[in-house]
Amino acid sequence: MISGVALSAGLRLWLALTTTSEPPAARAWLEVTSNSPGCANQGRIAARVGMRSARIVFVNDPAAIHVDARVSETASGVLSLITFSKAGAEAHVRRVETRSCAEAVDVLALIITVALDPLFVPERAPEAAPAEGPRAKEGARAAAASPGHGHGAPNSLSSSKAAPASTATSSSTATSSSTAAPSSAAAPSSATSASTTTAMRASASATKAGAAATAVTASPTALPVARVAATPPPPVTPTPAPAPATLPSPSGSPAVRQGELGLGGVALSGVAPGILPGVSVNLALEEASPARWPWKASLRLLHAWRDFPETGGTAAFSLDAATVELCPLLFRPFPRRVWALDVRPCAAGVVGRLAASGKDTVDAASVQRLYAALGTALAVSWAPGRRWLLLGEAGAGATLMRDSFTFAPNVFHRASLVTTWVALGFAVRLP
Repeated sequence: MISGVALSAGLRLWLALTTTSEPPAARAWLEVTSNSPGCANQGRIAARVGMRSARIVFVNDPAAIHVDARVSETASGVLSLITFSKAGAEAHVRRVETRSCAEAVDVLALIITVALDPLFVPERAPEAAPAEGPRAKEGARAAAASPGHGHGAPNSLSSSKAAPASTATSSSTATSSSTAAPSSAAAPSSATSASTTTAMRASASATKAGAAATAVTASPTALPVARVAATPPPPVTPTPAPAPATLPSPSGSPAVRQGELGLGGVALSGVAPGILPGVSVNLALEEASPARWPWKASLRLLHAWRDFPETGGTAAFSLDAATVELCPLLFRPFPRRVWALDVRPCAAGVVGRLAASGKDTVDAASVQRLYAALGTALAVSWAPGRRWLLLGEAGAGATLMRDSFTFAPNVFHRASLVTTWVALGFAVRLP
């Protein structure tokens, strides 16, 4: 029968072998943005991570752990901001300052490896063995030559020196015994005991003499130690301690600005008798550093036109204008990356040239007027990729110049009190 102890040990071993498993591989979505394409990119950082750990897999999946690295070259070095985020969890931001792009790529790869692979162990440099100096070797020799509790060469030497004293004492004892033998022939037992007692005393005396000889032999003067003249070390000039490195505050961190170029469509209301559609070209500049104020400024150049049939003829309206927007705030209402919308309230203004001409009428005429409106807008952008953006905007403003248009004698249109517009388009981020 199998004992209970053996059965328990077998069950524990079986459970340890069947339940021990490594953590699953980490899946991450890596995005790298740099103001200099040759400084850092996604391929270089992913390759450095792969050299350290084979358990980290980079995928293009919004449900994976999102790793967003932004690298910018400055006059004093390279500033890197790396953000780890996941759906339903708080994002973590790390700030790294390095002297070169290669160092920044290596440090970012190490941070990603340590954060995503729990089994990763950084390599440590081997510690150098302490060197044996002349004083250590000299101490070792002295320790080997010192007497030790009845063992070693010095004790043998002292025993050989003590031997003559012991021999002399023994010989004198023997002489005394032989001399006493003729005079004490009638009492042999007494002579025997006396000689034995005398021999024991002589042996004790010999032992004391040997101990004294051993003490003399083990004295420091018996084994002279060579003295080494120590040369004084050269004078050391004290150097001032370097000032501790301090990281700049977020307000003083270098700016990372990014541009946008896009195309889109626009529709305006209040300018003409109906909706005035058109096309636009968008230019924008924004602050991309998370540590600074997230402002954005945009300029939209638009051309809108349409013909409106009216009583007495056809009116052709066209508007060539520019829309200027300043957006000081940024809101991101959805934490998930797939719904990462950027919502910005903006101050907006529209200024341009409004032209109207009559057709299919008796006395056709054309007129041009300055058109302007001032108000607010709400801009929304969504990034389906690292470089592309989808843009949307809705705005309204008070009309500053309200002109009237007529087919005599009927006034068929007057500019509205409020001008509204809606714009849709796409843009690409400029490096």
